[in-house]
Amino acid sequence: KPQPDSINLHPKTMHRYLILLTFLLLASCRPAIAPNTGAEATQASADPADQAPDAALQFLLSACVSDFNLQNQTTPIQFSTTALGYMTSPAGEKVYLLCGQFRSKTQEKWGEWIPFTTIRTLDYEQWLGDQALHYCRDSTVVWVSDNDLSPALKARLDSLPGRSHIPGTE
Repeated sequence: KPQPDSINLHPKTMHRYLILLTFLLLASCRPAIAPNTGAEATQASADPADQAPDAALQFLLSACVSDFNLQNQTTPIQFSTTALGYMTSPAGEKVYLLCGQFRSKTQEKWGEWIPFTTIRTLDYEQWLGDQALHYCRDSTVVWVSDNDLSPALKARLDSLPGRSHIPGTE
């Protein structure tokens, strides 16, 4: 009869404990990971939040250009004072938007400048006129850069297939 003070383990249980102990011992003996150097360190340590504005910008430029091209396939368009910013949603997430002005040319004459806003949502929303001003003049918008993105927007629009033949796109 076994003594109450002794531990009596089944051989399979003892084997499992031995495997666990061996695994823990080996895991604790692994060498320390060497720190990255050079470009790897810069890329690995880059904050994903720092990369978000560029990804948001590229998405918004593409969405904006696509929408303008769809609505004005044969009309020359100019852009002005275009900037990237973001608002913070109630959930604390950054909602990026592109604000600027555009005008189109009809009958050899440029029209009035019209405000626009392209907002990154699950896809995107594009607002024109006074509705766009609601977002662009919101005091909670944080502008990411002072650079005017109009030349980038214009270049992207003009590079679309079928736009090069439109007279007066300069």
